[in-house]
Amino acid sequence: MPGADAALARQDDEVRLAWIEARLARTAHRSTVWLRGWEIALVGGTAVNLAMLPILGDTPSNRIDFGLGAATTVIGVVPLVFWQPRVIADHEALEATDRSPDRCALLADAERRLVAAASAQAVQRAWYMHAGNVVLNFGVTLLFGAFHHWTTGVLSGAGGAVIGEAIIFSEPIDQIDDLASYRRGTGLSITF
Repeated sequence: MPGADAALARQDDEVRLAWIEARLARTAHRSTVWLRGWEIALVGGTAVNLAMLPILGDTPSNRIDFGLGAATTVIGVVPLVFWQPRVIADHEALEATDRSPDRCALLADAERRLVAAASAQAVQRAWYMHAGNVVLNFGVTLLFGAFHHWTTGVLSGAGGAVIGEAIIFSEPIDQIDDLASYRRGTGLSITF
């Protein structure tokens, strides 16, 4: 593996493969919980806004606030519905791989998936993800402002930015550290 220490080469291939599989499985499970949790939370926020329309939507002002509130929370749900952390697919693909006698090819595939998952997780914490979150929620503020609802817009934009950062920072990124440990060839036990 490129960038690996000599200690990794001294590790048994079966131990290395089992370790990668276990680490991907652990993070895939954690990522699935993270993904479903945020989907439920954002769908819940949309439902609350929609439920408030018939209850408190007796004025045009309230209809605008709750209607736009529902629309903007749906925007947060869309990427989570159509996107999932790469580690989930990598784990599933590795689990479905034929356990043929060519263990070297299987280990190479597992290593490639470990590197790809770590790379994808690093992208999820990149500066432009945070910038995109801020720009999107500034747009929410401007949308409310277009209807002269600046107070609601500022609250929605600031709240959305905080929630967006919570989504970004709560996503499991274990493979970044796992890859570094793996390349050092240290701590490759399967116990957690």
